[in-house]
Amino acid sequence: MVGGLGFAPAGATLSATQDLEPGSYVVFDIESGTMAAFDVGDGQGAAKLPTPAARIEATEYEFKAAGLQVGKNPVLFDNRGREPHVIAAAPIKPGKTIEDVRRYSKDEKGEDPTESEGAFETAVLDGGVKQVIEIDLKRAGSYVLLCYVPDRAGGPPHLIKGMVSEAVVR
Repeated sequence: MVGGLGFAPAGATLSATQDLEPGSYVVFDIESGTMAAFDVGDGQGAAKLPTPAARIEATEYEFKAAGLQVGKNPVLFDNRGREPHVIAAAPIKPGKTIEDVRRYSKDEKGEDPTESEGAFETAVLDGGVKQVIEIDLKRAGSYVLLCYVPDRAGGPPHLIKGMVSEAVVR
C-alpha cells in the first residue's frame, strides 16, 4: 500500500506525485480489474517530492491539516503513523459541528451532518509513506477528515478509535 489515487467521480481526473523506493510494483483499477506491472530504478538524479503549502498529516489516531484553500490544491498527504490510513473527507453542513460528525460516525442515527458534494477520498497510504495529491475544494469552511481503515492486527475502523478530525478551508 504505497499509494495511488482514491475514486474519481465520472468525468473527473485525479493526480498524485509519489516517491517510490526501487523495486517492482503493480498498479490496478479496482473498477475495471485492469492492472499493469512496472519497475522503479535506483533513482539516481530523480526529482524530489514537491513540498506544497497545504498538508494533511495522519498519525494514530488523528489528522492535522494546514494551508487548505478553496480551489485546486496540491496537498502533501503524510502518513506519519505506523498503521495504514486513508483520508475520507467531506464538507460539514452549515450549522453543524465536528462534534455532530463524531456522534453521527458512531451510530449513523439522525441527519448526516456532512455534504456529499465536495467530498473526496484518497488512496490508502501505509505508515511512513507520503504523496502529493491534487484536491479540488469546492467551498470555504469546515471539513471532516476521517479514516475508516482498521489496524493491521484487526479491530474497529480508525474512526471508531477517534480518527475524526476537522480541517478548515479558507
